[in-house]
Amino acid sequence: MWIKQEGSAKDPNPGAKATALQSLKGRSASEVMVRLLSDGRAATIRDLARESGVALGTASRVISLLRNEDFLEPTGGGPIVVNDPVRLARRWTEDYSFEKTFKAKRYFSILGSSVALERIRESNANYAVTGLAAQALWYEAETRTAPLPATDLWLYTDDVARIEKVADLVPDSANGTIMVAQSEFFGPGRGNYRPVGNTRTAWPWRVVG
Repeated sequence: MWIKQEGSAKDPNPGAKATALQSLKGRSASEVMVRLLSDGRAATIRDLARESGVALGTASRVISLLRNEDFLEPTGGGPIVVNDPVRLARRWTEDYSFEKTFKAKRYFSILGSSVALERIRESNANYAVTGLAAQALWYEAETRTAPLPATDLWLYTDDVARIEKVADLVPDSANGTIMVAQSEFFGPGRGNYRPVGNTRTAWPWRVVG
């Protein structure tokens, strides 16, 4: 019997190997990071994936990256525990970008940002204010002055077209002061916005990102 001594040109089982994650810039990675930073821990990767709303493989790759870069406590196969949330958040922000990760678009509104936001609130659309505008709202609620002024209004929503309509937004990539990003994290139980008065802001760790 003759046996051909030549390796296969292609991997016969390409799905067997999980591609190692190189950065935390993706949308799915951001969901895992927000959940992990918010809770500080997770019982298992499966629990983390379910609570983050991402695929199990995605959550597993994020955790592998964090373990390799020494951001998690060595628990010997036990729960996933963040060893330093602030250090981890700084690492995340090296890769994550509201504008690039969520492909946020810039707009101009003749109504002005304040009136545009008021119309968005009254529309009952799903939205969450983020960035310095969210920070300013938190400080205002505590009768404190925000350390940095908010010059732009940044929003997450699951219906960009509706936000464009109710706030009379016109695309302006050069000088627009209102930035809107499409996101799907508004599902039940996700806890991804935080009410401040009558305004919804994004969850604190997402704003930090």
